[in-house]
Amino acid sequence: MPKVWIFSNKSKGSYEDSDWDTSTILKTKRYYFKTNEPNRTKVEKGDTVLFREYGTGFWGTCEVSGNWVEDQKAVQKHEVKAGWFPIDSIKKWRVTLPYEIIRSELTNQNYRLRIATATEEDKQIIELALKIYRNLG
Repeated sequence: MPKVWIFSNKSKGSYEDSDWDTSTILKTKRYYFKTNEPNRTKVEKGDTVLFREYGTGFWGTCEVSGNWVEDQKAVQKHEVKAGWFPIDSIKKWRVTLPYEIIRSELTNQNYRLRIATATEEDKQIIELALKIYRNLG
């Protein structure tokens, strides 16, 4: 059964045009991580991802569309082993759901992990909170 993950990153433009930047991730459809990132080996093709931006909140979803790809040039480019998950079915929401509104309702409240575990119930709670937040303007 597919799992649900929270992938967190800094805001667009934080890493300029590098592999790590959110705008590059969305353009290339490759979510880039360090190879030794906690939970990375547990992510699988078909899993659902909730996008979260540090300091703001949740802003969309996607699906992991393939297995981990090691970037053979990562050490040369970034001085760390790294790679990416191919992603697809990207949905960018019209508004960002502030993290602080929903944090206490989530099963995993670790706000620092780049790859955090979540549940289907977390996803449903976030989607409901997003709907309410959007309707309240």
